[in-house]
This record gives sequence, C-alpha cells and structure tokens, in this order.
Amino acid sequence: LLAASVFFKFNDSGKWKYALYGTLLLTLSFLSKKSSFPMLALIPMMIYFMKGFSNSKRTIFLFLFVFLSFVLLRLTVASMVEKSENLREHMFFENPLYDNGYGFFERLPMFFYTMGYYIKLLFIPHPLSVFYGYSHVKVAEWGDPLVWVSMIGCVVLGIYCLLNIKKRSPWMFGVLFYFIAISMFSNLVKPAPGMVAERFAFLASIGFCIVIAYWLLELFKVPFHTGENTKLKFSGSLRAVAVLLLLVSSVKIITRNNDWKSHQSIYKHDIEYTENSANLHSLLGAQYVEQLDKHRMAISNLNSMPAGTSDPNLKKYILTQQQLKIKTDSSIYHFGRALEIYPDYIAVNNNIGAVYFSYVQNYDSAAKYFHRAVELDTDYVQAMYNLASCYELEIGEYKEMNDYFSKRNNSFNDSIVTIPGSDEKDWRKMLDTL
Repeated sequence: LLAASVFFKFNDSGKWKYALYGTLLLTLSFLSKKSSFPMLALIPMMIYFMKGFSNSKRTIFLFLFVFLSFVLLRLTVASMVEKSENLREHMFFENPLYDNGYGFFERLPMFFYTMGYYIKLLFIPHPLSVFYGYSHVKVAEWGDPLVWVSMIGCVVLGIYCLLNIKKRSPWMFGVLFYFIAISMFSNLVKPAPGMVAERFAFLASIGFCIVIAYWLLELFKVPFHTGENTKLKFSGSLRAVAVLLLLVSSVKIITRNNDWKSHQSIYKHDIEYTENSANLHSLLGAQYVEQLDKHRMAISNLNSMPAGTSDPNLKKYILTQQQLKIKTDSSIYHFGRALEIYPDYIAVNNNIGAVYFSYVQNYDSAAKYFHRAVELDTDYVQAMYNLASCYELEIGEYKEMNDYFSKRNNSFNDSIVTIPGSDEKDWRKMLDTL
C-alpha cells in the first residue's frame, strides 16, 4: 500500500524519483509476502479509478515500472536461492490439487467453490480454523450447487463491472479490488496451500469493506458524491448499524485471540470444527508428543543432578502417571484420525510409530507404522532408523536390520551408516541424538 501511494505521486507529478521509490517498495513487498503479488494489477487499477489515465505516456511508464518490480523480484530470488530438489514440497493433505492430474480446466469448479467459500467467511466468519485443507475442504466438482451459485455471481459481476468500468463507481472498484486480490489464492492459476486460509483474504477484505460501506451509505441516503471535501452527515440509524457491526466484530476478534493463547489451545479449539482436517489432527498430536518429550527430558536431567539439588524450571514439565496416559492416548488418537483421513500421510505414520515405540513400548505396532512410512518414502532416513531400532530392541533380527540399512546406504551420510553393536546403551544414545 505504501508503494501504491508513491506510484500515485508519480502519476500526479511525473517525477521519476517516485517511480523508482515505488518500484523498490513493491519489490520489497514481494520479497516479504506472496500475498502482495496481486498489487501488480491493483496499483494501476487504483490509479485509474481514483485519478484516471489522463497522460498516456505516464500510464505506459507506470505499467512498466510496476512490471519491473516483478522482474526485479524474479532476478533477486534467482540469485539468492539455489535450485534444488530439496525445496519445500507441497503435500496431498495440504491441497489435493497439487496432484498432476488436475489441469487448469479441472480446477475451474474448485475456483468458483473457493470464491464462494471466501465470501461466506467474510459475511459469516464462523467457525474459523488455523488450518483447513484436506479433507475439511472438499475438492469441488461441477455437481456442487455452491459452484454454480458462485460462478453465476462472479460472471455477472465481472461482466457488469467491465462493461461499466468507465463510470469508475466506488462499489465497482471494491468488487474488482476483491476479485483481483483473491484471485491468486483461489486454486485456479495455482493451488493454494491449505486450499483456503483466512490470511489469504486479508488484502481482498479491503475491497469487501469498500462495497459494504458504499451500500450502507446508499441505503441510508448519505450524500457522498458531491465533492472531495464534502463533510459526510451520518444519520442516527447508520451510526447504530456501524456500532452494532463494530461490537459484533470486536467480540469475535477478542474471543478468537483467546483461542490463540498457545499452539495447543488453538489446535484443540479448532479441531472441534475441522474434524476432517488431517493436518490439524497431526499438529495436535505433535503437541502432545512435545509435552511427553519434555517430561522425559526433565526426568533425565533431574536424575543427573547432584543429590539434594533440584531445578524448579524442570519440575514444571513433570507429568503425573495419569497425565502421561492421557497425553499418550491423545497423541495416538489424533495421529490415528489423521491416518483415517489420509492413510498415506508419511510423517504421521512415523510419528505414531514413535509414540508406540517410546511411550507404549509396543514395538510390533511401532514397526508396522515405521515400515509403512518407509514404504511411502524410501529415502525417509528417520523412519528407517526407527524401524531398525524395533528390529534391534524387540525382534532382535540383526541381519534384517543391517539389510535394511545396506539397501538404503546411499540415503545416509557416512557418519551415520554404521549400525551400533549389541551395546544397548550405545544404541539408545544414537536414538536420542536422532
């Protein structure tokens, strides 16, 4: 938005310093957050609606400088980030559309479904979730009524705004601002991580608010077309509606802030509304495991301290036997639910196996999940070591354990390919290190 204000000054004055400042600010914005990418189209649109394109040469340069910001971004990223196969890979549970089978036209119904989903969240922001994704948000098909309702609304509004764009109406500005800002995260051009997310609608909500404000002013017959310096006169009814909207939104914001007290509190709250989110179950299960791990580390550190000494900072992590059982059972439940929703969730197969291994001492169950994780990802080093630990500690099949590692020798660094001998202390020390 700061870049937009500087480009406004360039449009008014024609001074090149503003064009250069705007380009720099917009490039920094792109490097900071991907959600600013729609500003490439929004800045020229904002200038057109508010100022008009009276100077054709200046308009051309404006578009060129805005596009230059994008070019600078690509060059900067290319010079700073090495191309690697180890870059972040988007998973199926984040968005099934990442699957190669979904082309542009196959994503069209999901695009309209997503647009409708966001509109619903803006009008009725409840329930909210820290993560949506598969399978809380479904992959929409043409048979879904919401797809058709959303499509008709989008097409009609889009055509009307384009045909009447010369009128430069405030509400049309709001509609186009919303559509352009949300377009990047609507699963059409590119699948969005999590399928939908409230943060993606943050910039687009500006357009939504402009449309709502416009129609409230029209509804209560507040004159606002007479000039820039006209003082608006609000009726008592409009003030009452504004106060009501402010109170309702404030209550929602305050209660939502309480949900964000900690990672566990937000996950526990949201899982009630997003019961079918595989990733959210995984995140909540991991929170319980983290508490179990802190308990184990605290016990170990306290036992290693000299007799008669203690550390109150460590004692706060100590759990009772009942708490240990509850957190162990809870982690298994949520990891299990994640696997019910998405059985090929690689990390969860390993994580639930780790719980069975470390806190239940059920090595057969642990081995089953570790084996599944390795089947799904033959380069998953941690799962391979965990599986080998089951062979060592429970089954005792040294040959099978060593065969497992020799098959995957290329997946390991030289420093960790050697399998420890029969000394259980050395073996457990290596596991703790991992």
